Amino acid sequence: MQPKLNFYDFVGYLIPGTIFLLNIYWIFAGFFITDISFNLKSIGDSFLFLVLSYLFGHIIQSYANKFEEKNIKENGSWESDHYLKPENEFYSKEFKNNLYSAIKDQFNIDIEKEVNNKKRVQEVFNLCYTLIVQENLSSQTDIFNGFYGLYRGLNIVKKVVLCSTLIITVKQLLYLMFNFNDVSFLSVQLSNYDPQLLVVGIMVSIFTYGVSSQLLSRCKRFSNRFSDSVYRNFYVWYFKEINKE
Repeated sequence: MQPKLNFYDFVGYLIPGTIFLLNIYWIFAGFFITDISFNLKSIGDSFLFLVLSYLFGHIIQSYANKFEEKNIKENGSWESDHYLKPENEFYSKEFKNNLYSAIKDQFNIDIEKEVNNKKRVQEVFNLCYTLIVQENLSSQTDIFNGFYGLYRGLNIVKKVVLCSTLIITVKQLLYLMFNFNDVSFLSVQLSNYDPQLLVVGIMVSIFTYGVSSQLLSRCKRFSNRFSDSVYRNFYVWYFKEINKE
């Protein structure tokens, strides 16, 4: 059997990994005099680029896990945990009670009594997700999860892009101010002043900084949508099952 790439692989790994590789090229093109050419016309080069993007995407997501752990500490629990808490008003009281009953009946777990047990609540969430995946009801849920992975990865990539772009922009500004020429460092020839690089560097820096809050907001939004979709799909499946009897 040949492995197949799913939606999460494309948006969660390939897109952040691709942006990261383009940033590496941007560093070399904007900081060093180099003969590196960016050409994806051949099948071999395109395949290698995709493999490297996918690989770096996994590395980025490993750092994104730390970003997620930080959010969990700030929020006190996973986003999915909040939906089951009595004080959370996203679900109506009636629906939440019905959801408690469905979980208890299906998994023999009285989550209403253990709603403050973080590990127990996460176990219930994972059970609900596993069930809807096995019942082929997770297509929309997987899309939400994929976009959550995308924005989670982009929150890491943006920091790398912003740092590298600021370095290039500052370098170009120094060259403009002091008119340096033929500067070398550790036998590596640095690129000379390029007004286009300076303009692009300023624009990318402003754009990256400007979208930072939006990336965080979208990350949280799709995290919530993913969690909500898991519980709703589980409950719809359960409701259909009990009506079959």
